Amino acid sequence: MDESSGFRRAAVSEHGAAGHAPDDAQFRVIIETSPYLYAILDEQIRFTYVNNAARDIIGYEPAELIGMSAADIIDPDDFELALGALGQLVDEFDVHPGEGIPMGVRLIHKIGSVVHVEIGAIPRFDDPHVNGVIIRGRPMSGQQMLDQALEALVASSPLDQVLEFLVTSVEHELRGVRASIGYGWDGESL
Repeated sequence: MDESSGFRRAAVSEHGAAGHAPDDAQFRVIIETSPYLYAILDEQIRFTYVNNAARDIIGYEPAELIGMSAADIIDPDDFELALGALGQLVDEFDVHPGEGIPMGVRLIHKIGSVVHVEIGAIPRFDDPHVNGVIIRGRPMSGQQMLDQALEALVASSPLDQVLEFLVTSVEHELRGVRASIGYGWDGESL
C-alpha cells in the first residue's frame, strides 16, 4: 500500500495525529457517533445533555431526555444505590479524582423493558461548559451479566436476582432469543 491510498501516514505528536489538537467539532462527532451513552446530569439529576446513543440503548431521542430526571429511567430498585454511589463519587472526587468504579444499573427503556447498563461518572461542577456530572453508559455484555450472577450467588443474594442475571446473560449471548428459568422448592428438602 502506498502512502497516497487508504489512510495516510502521519507523525503522531502529543496533540494527536498529524500534529494538531482535535477541535470542539471533532470531539462532538466522536461523542455523537459513539455507541456508548454519554450524558450530563445537573445537581437535581436532570439531563442537560444526551448523545445519540440514547436512541439505541434506551429508545429515547436525546431531546426527549433533556430536562427529564434520571430517576425516570433508572429502575426503582436500583435508584437509591445509584444515587448513593453518585453522591459518594461527587463527595470524594477531590480526594480520589478520576472516573468512579463502573457499576451495573438497570435502566427502563422507553417501551418499558429493562436494559442492563454499566455506568461510570465524572463530576465536573467546576467546569462552566459542563456544570454537572458526565455519565458514560454501555450496555452490559453477556459475560458481564454472568459475572453479576456469580457475584450475586457468592453474596448470597436472593435466588430470583441470581436467575435474572443468568437469563439476561443467555439472552445477550443468543441475540433474538427470549429465555426463562423455572424453579420450585417444596419448602423442605435442600
